[in-house]
Amino acid sequence: MNLNTLKYVIAVSEEQSFTKAAQRLSLTQPTLSLSIKSLETELGTPLFDRTNYPVTLTPAGEVYVEWAREMLLSEDILLRRIRQTFNSNANVIKVGTSPHRANTIMVNIIREYREVYPDSHIVMSSGTTADLYQMLEDGNLDLILEDATNTDKTRFNVRFLQNERVFLAVPKSFNVEGTSDTDGDLPAIRLLDLKDYDFIFMKSGTFLGRTLLELCNKYNFMPNVVVTCSKVETAGVYAAAGFGITLLSELYVYGNKRVADSLDLFNVAGSGISRNLS
Repeated sequence: MNLNTLKYVIAVSEEQSFTKAAQRLSLTQPTLSLSIKSLETELGTPLFDRTNYPVTLTPAGEVYVEWAREMLLSEDILLRRIRQTFNSNANVIKVGTSPHRANTIMVNIIREYREVYPDSHIVMSSGTTADLYQMLEDGNLDLILEDATNTDKTRFNVRFLQNERVFLAVPKSFNVEGTSDTDGDLPAIRLLDLKDYDFIFMKSGTFLGRTLLELCNKYNFMPNVVVTCSKVETAGVYAAAGFGITLLSELYVYGNKRVADSLDLFNVAGSGISRNLS
């Protein structure tokens, strides 16, 4: 999907009409409908209830529109920062990280950096881990904030930043209850007790995907996987929509209140999960 698709979905949600949204966007109605239909096929769920007029959002659509607004706001902020960079003689630092870390942990980092270097500009870039490391190697980034588990310390200077916990995220509609956990602020739950529920997996090349697969192997069961995706943002939206259980990182959860409010969060009993960010 691209940014135009996000704008299309938002326009239909605001106009409550594909025809009016198409007019607002200077598109033909069939073009707009086809674009959104392709997106719904990709997501595996409808975003709009077309059976009544005016058109309304489905529960998944409500989650998607909120996420789309956040993405477009981030794009606007980034573009303004880039323009400021080209229009000033200030020092520039180019930072790469995932979208959810850019919206959470980077807020305090930027604030503290600006207190020390008030004339600086920070240019944020987001992408996959592989893309960010390639941009760093090519000199297009000065530093990245990422999971340090597999960082090649012979090629990069690595500095520990903080430890990030990982939670098991269960849709509230599943009505799952955990047990008291004296070692943390969340209840704990045995992964084996969830073997009959649907799961959302991230790809095995990601930390969260690899970790969830290893946990399932540890407890000797193969879950029913209804969706596989590559980004924690997508997994969070799908879990909040009630599609299945997944693993979510602490920074993502606490930076997305709407998603968190739709989920019950648990520690995995017997398997405290965390990772170092550097």
